[in-house]
Amino acid sequence: MWHMMGSGWMHPLGWIIMLAPVLLILWLLFSRTRVSEYHQPTSRTEDPLEILKVRYAKGEITREEYERMREELRQ
Repeated sequence: MWHMMGSGWMHPLGWIIMLAPVLLILWLLFSRTRVSEYHQPTSRTEDPLEILKVRYAKGEITREEYERMREELRQ
């Protein structure tokens, strides 16, 4: 009878059956996190100056570019 239970080791198929739901849940959690990080919804009514400030704060544009674009938006 002990041999039928695998001597303390599960059959590889048993491990797969036990780990599959856990791996699926982890994959779903991490895939949702990545999607929410990279695909943030944007509204067409956002203020262009606010967008410009955020881009400058993130380091996407230089101070000179920020100043020039800010002046263009104010006109």
